[in-house]
Amino acid sequence: MERELTAGEKFALQKDKAGGFKELQKQLNKTSWFVFNDDGVISYKGINKPDMRKYKGSKAVELSNSECAFVEERGNSIGQFIIDIDEHDIVRVVPRPIEKATLKSDRDFLYEIPESSDKDFDINICDAVNEWIIDIADTSKLKTNIYFYITAPHDPHVLLEKVTAKVSDLQTGTVTLPKTTEVNEFSIYTHKILDKYVRS
Repeated sequence: MERELTAGEKFALQKDKAGGFKELQKQLNKTSWFVFNDDGVISYKGINKPDMRKYKGSKAVELSNSECAFVEERGNSIGQFIIDIDEHDIVRVVPRPIEKATLKSDRDFLYEIPESSDKDFDINICDAVNEWIIDIADTSKLKTNIYFYITAPHDPHVLLEKVTAKVSDLQTGTVTLPKTTEVNEFSIYTHKILDKYVRS
């Protein structure tokens, strides 16, 4: 089994590969690495490629310093920014959205999903044996993860389980997620981002 290289040995290899210390310094100053989660929250920024074994469930991206130099500007902290990936898979560092005092119906109010056999829906969550089956009629309308809150009957304050359906998993139109609770009587609430939700 090969021993792991020391930091000094790794640096010496990088220096040789770059053609000297000055060249290595130039290369390192061209880009920065960011590690971030599904919500874009940044947990690491540095010039060295991160060891992703320390950041399980996160993603890493290397960006040109010309695109993210503002992160280092005086008075800024990394917590003021998030990683945003647009519909063309272009990655950018952007200011973290400021939470406003005003209420938005899709974020601040919970909507109880009614039981229905209606097949005309935007989103359907099905209570199956040991799993939740979530269907979306038109995946192009979905721009964010969907959160379902399994609660005591008609009481959103008593949370029994939180179910997260990720945008990436819903691209086929259906995702199946395991249940973590066993209850017979419950309600399902969500933040209403599309028009018609049903529970079957």
